[in-house]
Amino acid sequence: MPPPHHERPPPPRHHAPGDALADDPRLDDALRSLVDDPGARRFVLRCLVGEGPQHHRASNQVLVLLLAELVARLDGARPLDASGPQLAVAMRLPPHLRGDRDDQRYPISVPRAVLERLSDDPAAVDAMARAVVDGPPQHAVANVVMLGLLAQCLAALEGRPA
Repeated sequence: MPPPHHERPPPPRHHAPGDALADDPRLDDALRSLVDDPGARRFVLRCLVGEGPQHHRASNQVLVLLLAELVARLDGARPLDASGPQLAVAMRLPPHLRGDRDDQRYPISVPRAVLERLSDDPAAVDAMARAVVDGPPQHAVANVVMLGLLAQCLAALEGRPA
């Protein structure tokens, strides 16, 4: 008779690549053009590489670092133009904690213009925005960071501010 479930050995642990990148200072540099405030940047970094499953944290590290390298090679990191419409990124909170306070939004937003490149239909842009910002921090914040870096790449290729 097999041993009861609680006596089985634990399954083998799978190690995701990225453990060596955990404290990479290039991540902070990569976010500097997107999140000006150092405290807010630390929070965004924690969402990217300090929360969620290791494979998400490692993937976020790799993709953000590569996008930041692309931005730097194209024309250097430049802050996004915050004068256009920005889409706030709300935190997923349980109902009893929801409200309309600023601390219930991540300190990073989606420049609407980057999504408008894909469609001139406002409903489609809204649907894209909802898809991008949905999910736990390691998804929503990572998506917004990557969109911001991609917007900088596209702007650099066009020779204008992001």
